[in-house]
Amino acid sequence: MNLTDITSAVEAIAKEAGAFLRKQQSTFSQERVSLKSLNALVSDVDENTERLLVERLSALLPEAGFLTEEETTVQELQKDLVWIIDPLDGTTNFVHGLPIYSVSIALKHKEHLVIGVVYEVGMDECFSAFQGGGARLNGVPITVTTTESLENSLLATGFPYYDFEHIDGFQNTLKFILPINSLLVIGSKICATEASLNDGLAVVLEYDDLILDSSFKL
Repeated sequence: MNLTDITSAVEAIAKEAGAFLRKQQSTFSQERVSLKSLNALVSDVDENTERLLVERLSALLPEAGFLTEEETTVQELQKDLVWIIDPLDGTTNFVHGLPIYSVSIALKHKEHLVIGVVYEVGMDECFSAFQGGGARLNGVPITVTTTESLENSLLATGFPYYDFEHIDGFQNTLKFILPINSLLVIGSKICATEASLNDGLAVVLEYDDLILDSSFKL
């Protein structure tokens, strides 16, 4: 399996899906939105984009199964190769006319993720990586920031909006990280961490831990 060639093909597929999303947003209306669960919006655009991705990725690797956000196809997690798809990462932004949303695709081989592609539609930024090949933004290798101290950092994070089981841990983490230079909350733009556009990614885990995914660690 040539990961370089497959990643290039997935990048093209993600951009095709992004072009479809861009066109759909220009004529989108709120009547096309439904509530999948608490504060979780979905529309026919999510589903149609997913169908497009499934069709293209099935042609690329016919032997692979799928794990998809909208479940428009059979979920075949037992296969050695599995595509993992979020066709519209940032649905809330999309339905409100904000140009901050992404197409997210990963390929898992057995227990390991071997390819990841995130196409940020509004900025025309395609982040990609494959096992052993490093990460790229629009084909150019990227690295994390050289910022060494937390207080001088711009961190990216997100707020829980439907699963509040660990809200106390999230609030405790905020108390710790708020003395930083700035805190960025833009959801589908988390890939910017790897491109040194911001300095870290703060993630609240089940045990109230804090991970700083950057050039420094806690």
